[in-house]
Amino acid sequence: MRNVTLDFTGLYYEIVIDLDTLGPNPTVQDVTEAAVGKVGTTGGKLLRADFSDNGFLSEAEVSFVDSDPQSRQIRGGNPFPPGLPRGVYGFRDDTGSAVPGIDKSFTLAWQYYIFRSRELQSGSSATTERTIVPAGGSAAATPLQENDLIRWRLVAIGGLSEVASEMTAALTAQQQAELTERVLEKGLTTREVLKEIGEMSK
Repeated sequence: MRNVTLDFTGLYYEIVIDLDTLGPNPTVQDVTEAAVGKVGTTGGKLLRADFSDNGFLSEAEVSFVDSDPQSRQIRGGNPFPPGLPRGVYGFRDDTGSAVPGIDKSFTLAWQYYIFRSRELQSGSSATTERTIVPAGGSAAATPLQENDLIRWRLVAIGGLSEVASEMTAALTAQQQAELTERVLEKGLTTREVLKEIGEMSK
């Protein structure tokens, strides 16, 4: 068995998955989808992990109906925050997920990180150029190994909503209608909307 750990920060979910059950060269998407329907080592069941056609995580939900969510952060020797309520914890990464109340809105987006022997393997770069690798294509960039830790986090990316709005306004009425149809049909994330607009603007 070659076990890896899958962790959803903020959803209080963690589980160990055997890579050998997933076929050759499994991706972060493969590991995440393999956890769907399973109860984690910290309680809670991963109800869904939906990915776009391009391999980006768009929605995740964890149910704590039969157990209390347990934070793995410790303060004064005790889990913090304490007394988390039961229920369904989740988030959908889409164009309507901007954080209100600030001049430049931030879009929340799922990002994964791969740690090996406590060192970050993905999500960093030795150059100033940063390449976004979807979870569905992670095997080519960072092949998974035994004892790796895959950690999903929601990160706030500034200005994406404004850029998407400005770029959409520059499209023709027909292009805007086509874009709206694609967003509704495919459930595109904000980053994927920007990519679609870029393709339409060529």
